[in-house]
Amino acid sequence: MFPEDIDISIVFYIRFEQIFSGSTCVSQQINARMKKINLIAELLLGVTFIFGGINGLLLPLGYEAMIPVNPESEFATVLSRTNYIFILQKTVEFLAGICLLTRKFRFAALLALTPIVLSILLYHVFDDTSGLSIGLTVFILYLLSLPGHKESIQYILKSAG
Repeated sequence: MFPEDIDISIVFYIRFEQIFSGSTCVSQQINARMKKINLIAELLLGVTFIFGGINGLLLPLGYEAMIPVNPESEFATVLSRTNYIFILQKTVEFLAGICLLTRKFRFAALLALTPIVLSILLYHVFDDTSGLSIGLTVFILYLLSLPGHKESIQYILKSAG
């Protein structure tokens, strides 16, 4: 593969330099991969929150939820019976999910989902540890969705400080 008079360590050194020196070719490949990961994470979050929104909005309408709340969790039971909070939360989830799937107002949808995602994670950490994988999955998908909005996040942080 290589001519016999070329030292293989030089080839590896040059490749190492290309990867870590910000070579445009490598950084373009990384950016393309990150965009795909970002897109997939946003779409999965969108589907998750549309389903969660519909599932939660069935309760106040008098229907059985497709996935009921954990009856052993006092917090989840009380929250699902508090219609005005639950309806607002599930409506936000549903609308944010639609925004993520249609790729319109994605950053606004992620901002609206921030307290909901954190609540889901903390609920599963402290109250319903059997569903911790659900909370972690939603949180990781949320974190993977953020890098695509780096400029917007920086603008908000600059404005706040």
